[in-house]
Amino acid sequence: MINNRIIFCSRHTFALSFRQTVLSNYILNINKMNSVKLIGNVGREINVRDFEGGKIATFSMATDENYQNKNKEEIKSTTWHAIVAWGQVAQKCETLLEKGKMIVVEGRINYRQYQNKDEQTVKVAEIVAFKVDEYVKAAPVSA
Repeated sequence: MINNRIIFCSRHTFALSFRQTVLSNYILNINKMNSVKLIGNVGREINVRDFEGGKIATFSMATDENYQNKNKEEIKSTTWHAIVAWGQVAQKCETLLEKGKMIVVEGRINYRQYQNKDEQTVKVAEIVAFKVDEYVKAAPVSA
């Protein structure tokens, strides 16, 4: 009887712990609803600037998408993204990145606007990176 209670308690504890983990992951994901992960190639040389709070790195990134149209023709579409990294991520970008290198960027989408020299409003969509790594292809699994 004691063993059954212990087993029941441990199952109950496990279920409670599992529910708490699921709930906390759900809450964490709510805070990360504006998130993006891109795999692609660095498009131009990285531009790193120093300022009083650290560094800022900006560069472009190309992602490719291949698909077949209704005529069964293979179509390749390239999308260009503006990437911005701050602080330690910018420092890592400065040493890691070069034009053409395949990378993985994780971050959030940011929309902003500013007035250019001609007093026109320019709208910008950019990815603010919180993680940048070199893309490493997995080794093929042999049977």
